[in-house]
Amino acid sequence: MEEKFEGVLKQLSKKNLVYKKIYIIKRLREELPKYIPENLSKNVTVKNYLLKDKIVEIACADNYVKQEILFREKLLLNAINSILENETINRIRIVS
Repeated sequence: MEEKFEGVLKQLSKKNLVYKKIYIIKRLREELPKYIPENLSKNVTVKNYLLKDKIVEIACADNYVKQEILFREKLLLNAINSILENETINRIRIVS
């Protein structure tokens, strides 16, 4: 069932920007923890995706996690762009 839902959401995302945003946030919430060390991934959440600016907003629990995410920004951007085949993310923004 889950695979069917994801397939339908992916098809809808090609036609509608709202579904595109939902699909991208869903995929990032599932996949991003794989590219962040396990001790940090518990404290990181994908909050938003700004379609126009192509910025992913990530919330962190504390300043230590924020610094680690900023140090790994290029690595994370490459991972995110490999997850999303047709979409390119330009920047990661840390929010509270």
